[in-house]
Amino acid sequence: MKNQSIVYAGQSDCGLKRSSNQDSFIAADLTRSLRVESTNLSIQTPSRLCGGAFGHLFIVADGMGGHQAGNRASELAIHYFITNLLNNLRWTLRPDRNSEQSFLAELQDVLVETHRAIISESKSTPEFKGMGTTLTAAYVVWPRLWIVHAGDTRCYISRRGELQQLTRDHTMASQLLEQGAITAEEASKSHWASVLWNAIGADADEVIADTYQLELQPGDRLLLCSDGLNKHVDDLAINKLLQNTQDPTTACQKLIDLANSLGGSDNITAIVANFSKYNEPELVTSIVPSIEHEAILEDLSRFASNADTTGAFPEIKGQTAQKTEGTNPETESSKDTGEIETLDY
Repeated sequence: MKNQSIVYAGQSDCGLKRSSNQDSFIAADLTRSLRVESTNLSIQTPSRLCGGAFGHLFIVADGMGGHQAGNRASELAIHYFITNLLNNLRWTLRPDRNSEQSFLAELQDVLVETHRAIISESKSTPEFKGMGTTLTAAYVVWPRLWIVHAGDTRCYISRRGELQQLTRDHTMASQLLEQGAITAEEASKSHWASVLWNAIGADADEVIADTYQLELQPGDRLLLCSDGLNKHVDDLAINKLLQNTQDPTTACQKLIDLANSLGGSDNITAIVANFSKYNEPELVTSIVPSIEHEAILEDLSRFASNADTTGAFPEIKGQTAQKTEGTNPETESSKDTGEIETLDY
């Protein structure tokens, strides 16, 4: 997609060791539209009138719970997330700085509602029992970036040649590293690096939604990826590849190829977005006469709930999940086995 200021692409690959791809992703423009059923204007009906893009949405989800269930969980999570988005008028507006905290709270609510939907589907369908997924969503209305996150899919920003991970991994290894119990090198090699303490679904009583906000600058690049990339490719190599590859489509493919060349032990998904000099979009309405692939998404308000998080991420405004003593061990799930493990401590 290209519109004077933003160019982005996304790709997903099964990897070399897995027989199915349980990653799901979406990269999309956010637009306002009218669905025209009847008119005497020179427009074929039914048609959809679309305004210019006012924002962008990027989501990566990494499913778990067996081949079929993992794929179903990641796909459903994105479906429920965007369904909530498209059925809420608030999402079609530009959040201002005075409403950012309430907007972030709404993002948390959407993720929690998505968790409840996955749990409901898991309980009602035996073959999907225990399914779960990570999810990292980036919502962009220039120059503001909002992120909501659960699990160990990641969002990075590349700025002036430096790469920074905006999200943090909700893994046991990450918790041990933060507590000083292990070193960064030990964390990267530990089997705890694949054990999540926070995810969507996975028979957990609740999910904790991290949120982050950041003001983008011209020249910034955004990367969302599943852990199939970063478990093989470290941040230095990712940064070098992004610096040497400007085209997002090519960058995604090279990141996937590099992860496969270093083992390819998991599914690999990457979304890369380049933000160049921003120009306000022209007020142009496009006519889309064919709506063969149109889908009317249902209202999911029955899953409404509230989320509560605390903490802050250094330099990036946000609210991050904290694992405290007494956390339900049933929320701790391994993504490296065919079934989700429940760990006792």
